[in-house]
Amino acid sequence: MKRQVLTAGETPPRNLTLLPADLTRAALANLLRGCPAYDPAQPAFFVAEGLLMYFPAPAVSALFDAIRAAGAPGSRFAFTTMQPRPDQTLGFLGASPLLDRWLRWRGEPFRWALPRAALPTYLDAHGFTLAEAITTATLRRHYLAPLGLMHCPLAVGEYLCLAHVTSR
Repeated sequence: MKRQVLTAGETPPRNLTLLPADLTRAALANLLRGCPAYDPAQPAFFVAEGLLMYFPAPAVSALFDAIRAAGAPGSRFAFTTMQPRPDQTLGFLGASPLLDRWLRWRGEPFRWALPRAALPTYLDAHGFTLAEAITTATLRRHYLAPLGLMHCPLAVGEYLCLAHVTSR
């Protein structure tokens, strides 16, 4: 699905390599060593979309550290993260308790979230600089409204982030 969206029916760019992986079973460094297209001397663009909220905090920190270690200067990391609810539980804001139960039943309980205000400090501690954090409101205003999709339903409480590797 991601390949289809990224290439929109065109031939994928030569520098695009999608590397699907289960990061609970394989170390990022090992996966990258096994990828012929990966050049550790060149900047890379890493994506962890809809992933980090399922990892415990130590695994999230380890992934940030692994990406920082693997990313040459100029590398970027796009990821999504959850905003904790006001009561500090993890889940989509305003969602029905049935959704929380359904996610647990499916084996998808949320384990990690980061308040948006804490993001720059967290990233700095892992060798990254925040370039952008896109909330639901920003997504609607800048990306959906121009396409006439302002009223499409979106999950509230998850935001998209782009960070740059600042140290290795």
